[in-house]
Amino acid sequence: MKKRKIIGCIVNNPEGQYQSRVLDGLLAQCEAYGYDLAVISPLVDVTHYFKEYLNGDQNILHLMNFDKVDAVIVASTPLLAFAGGLEGIEKVKKLLAKKCKKPVIILDSPIEDYEVVETDDSTAMEEITDHVIDVHGCDPDKIYILTGSEGNPSTLKRTAGNVRAYAKRGLKINQDNVFYGDFWYTSGYALADRIISGELPKPDAVIVHSEHMAMGVINRLSDNGIRVPEDVIVTGYDSTEEGMMNKISVTSYSPKVSDMAATAVDRVREMLEPGLPLKPHEIF
Repeated sequence: MKKRKIIGCIVNNPEGQYQSRVLDGLLAQCEAYGYDLAVISPLVDVTHYFKEYLNGDQNILHLMNFDKVDAVIVASTPLLAFAGGLEGIEKVKKLLAKKCKKPVIILDSPIEDYEVVETDDSTAMEEITDHVIDVHGCDPDKIYILTGSEGNPSTLKRTAGNVRAYAKRGLKINQDNVFYGDFWYTSGYALADRIISGELPKPDAVIVHSEHMAMGVINRLSDNGIRVPEDVIVTGYDSTEEGMMNKISVTSYSPKVSDMAATAVDRVREMLEPGLPLKPHEIF
């Protein structure tokens, strides 16, 4: 009887929206190929306030027996702190360098020179920008962009989509209209406060690079008499359940994270069983 291939997956906070979508894609494609999936996951986010608990929780990563798996897939983005800290990534980087001799695929946020499979955040953000300008008629010079921390891989990819949307109209984004944040509510509150106080002119729209930041902007503006979307259009990214349930639901975009994760399993199949056909992605 042929031995089933085992793919190891490193992730954290598996109940997170992004992480759940990753696992959906991995599980579906592993099932299609008859592979087993072994998931090693700390249970809390890397921004957990109780550092001793966080460090203890992350010790589970050392339980991965790399000799027992045929390949490893790392969901690296959730390991990055919202403020751009690299502590979670550094721990995984050292673990892989020391113990893993098997093929490694990284999802979305690069680690060293390992192969990366990415969600197409850039095209998604270009489409959002197109929609705000073309459908809603917003003045490109009166659009604010609230992105993540400077240098963060997701920040770079998503901002590239905004830039491309402007460029095809022969325009450049005014850098005074681009604001760095931390992908969390607090950045949204901070930008909204500057608009409310009059420090910043009221924009036609705010294109926000995460759902949590978008909720921060929406809730703070609406609590202070600025209507969304009547006075200011606000868009999000990630399409989370929380965004849908917000008191003013977030107009958002659902990235194809599950499909990206399934593509990573396809790459593992090409490495482990070259020549065998790839199967279509059937993710619900």
